[in-house]
Amino acid sequence: MKRVYLILVPLFVIVLIVILIPAQVFAVFLDDYRVHLLGARGTIWNGSAELIAPTTNLGRLEWKIAPAALFRGSLKYDIAMRSSKLQVAGILEKSLSESSFIAQATIEPSVVNSVLLHYDIKVSGNFALKSVELRLNGSNTVESLSGSVHWDGGTSRYLVGEETRTVTLPPIVAELSAHEGDAMLLAFDEASDTKLMSVRFEPDSGWIHVAITRQMLDLVQMPWDSVSASDSEVLKVSRQLIR
Repeated sequence: MKRVYLILVPLFVIVLIVILIPAQVFAVFLDDYRVHLLGARGTIWNGSAELIAPTTNLGRLEWKIAPAALFRGSLKYDIAMRSSKLQVAGILEKSLSESSFIAQATIEPSVVNSVLLHYDIKVSGNFALKSVELRLNGSNTVESLSGSVHWDGGTSRYLVGEETRTVTLPPIVAELSAHEGDAMLLAFDEASDTKLMSVRFEPDSGWIHVAITRQMLDLVQMPWDSVSASDSEVLKVSRQLIR
């Protein structure tokens, strides 16, 4: 009996330690997405924390483990956010060879403007992410990306020199994809299906490359002196978004 106790007591202690792993450890699974946690509560299995992106506090993230995934060697969580700025329902899964994120989300314009205001741009209208699925391999390179982004459109303001211009833009839909490790976005006017812009983001370097069509420049009242087709890319801009 004494020998049984010598086996069971250490085993019980190990199990207890594993069960009570603090919530802060969950932050390790978010490193791939360049966000971090603040004010974590609960455990790695079931907890919550403030989700901090490079430019803003997105709100409180809640997570709960899906135990069945442990039997195939991965950690899988149901996650949710229900802040005034961001509503998310999704699944985050991580194994030794890859990580994935699947989600639906509604994003208030204030979240998007926290990035755009650095470029003297402000938009209105909600954004919706639909059936977004992102997979990263073991070296955190984008393996695949799919889904769509819908923007309600509305009043937008931007600065040209010292002049602030105000325009009303139509609803826009964008398709997400991946190419050679980069995240891609292709945006269209929802009503006319005319191409408006393409975006390529390099996760490793933080650089973003935007190509804008003549139709988009017409919409923002910056007519382009060109005889090219409305869906032709006539202006290209690159900038390091994340350092």
